[in-house]
Amino acid sequence: MDYIIRAPIGNLENSYKYKPYALWKKTGTSNSRGSNGLSLNVSVSLTESNYVIYGNNNTTGTSTTNLPSGESLQKRSSRIWQFDEVGNVTSNIKIDISSATNNSVTPASASNYKLLYKSCDGCDFSVYATASSNSGDVITFTNVTIKDGFYSIGSTDTNL
Repeated sequence: MDYIIRAPIGNLENSYKYKPYALWKKTGTSNSRGSNGLSLNVSVSLTESNYVIYGNNNTTGTSTTNLPSGESLQKRSSRIWQFDEVGNVTSNIKIDISSATNNSVTPASASNYKLLYKSCDGCDFSVYATASSNSGDVITFTNVTIKDGFYSIGSTDTNL
């Protein structure tokens, strides 16, 4: 009996190939492996033509540069994750602040945290989603439609 083995193939920029992982599986998909503080969770099985590959830039700490204009964000994570998505993937995105920034914080309200997105490495960030919950310092963004691009977490307070 012949078996066909399929694996996700993606295209990440060189500086975002640290701890690359993929979320894909025809059946039984639920949680991804974490890429330095970021993990994905889907509630429905993905098909072979729907998957996402992601990695990060292997930086720690926070930054006040490239914050979206018109927002009241105080800072963002210096760690940025690149996603290469194929098909359609909607996921809960979980970001563990201490793993992403190496900072030990006690998060305030989940609504203080924003998922930042930019379509290219040289582009400006915009707010893509507001966190729906937190457990300890793990912040969850619910039902995010994944797009190719770059993601970070920002905060309206100093707890990042």
